[in-house]
Amino acid sequence: MFRCWSIILLGIGLLISTSCASGKKHQKAEKQTEVSVEKNTVSPSTQQNPNEGSIEQSQKKDVSTHDTSLFASMERTPCYGRCPTYKAVIYQNGYAEWTGTRFTEKIGKYTCTFSYDDMKTILKKAEEIGYFELNDVYDSQVTDLPSVFTSVVSNGKAKSIKSRHSAPEKLREFEKFLDSILEKQNWKQIEEGAKD
Repeated sequence: MFRCWSIILLGIGLLISTSCASGKKHQKAEKQTEVSVEKNTVSPSTQQNPNEGSIEQSQKKDVSTHDTSLFASMERTPCYGRCPTYKAVIYQNGYAEWTGTRFTEKIGKYTCTFSYDDMKTILKKAEEIGYFELNDVYDSQVTDLPSVFTSVVSNGKAKSIKSRHSAPEKLREFEKFLDSILEKQNWKQIEEGAKD
């Protein structure tokens, strides 16, 4: 009789220990599943985007911490006369900076945000004139002429041109076009320039 009770108690003990071990294994499996799910979860900010570097994607970024990747720029240098002297830089997210130094309405530092449409228009115009196929330099020995430096970045292609003398008419038209687009922006002054 005593032996019978021992066997029953032993059986109950085994059953309880097996049940506990099974419960612990189940909890451990649940935790491992949670960890693997967490490892496989990718936040939107780290997902690879096929449009990375595009105007649309860049413009979704916070302008206050602007993307310093260049989209386009234009600089006019001084001459011995009253040539406008300034530099304008447009970044991939539309944020733009203007620094005017002489003979321009905007003297000092200014900022604005270009619209997606204006940026697309700049790219379209650059493609129309074959900007990326033009020479990098149009220059001569004449020293009293102002230079115009332009840059455009499109689909991973970056091009900069120095234009001072003998530039083709289509490049001169592109420079005037950039002037007109820069002129129509809603610039806000952030720093005054030095008075002449």
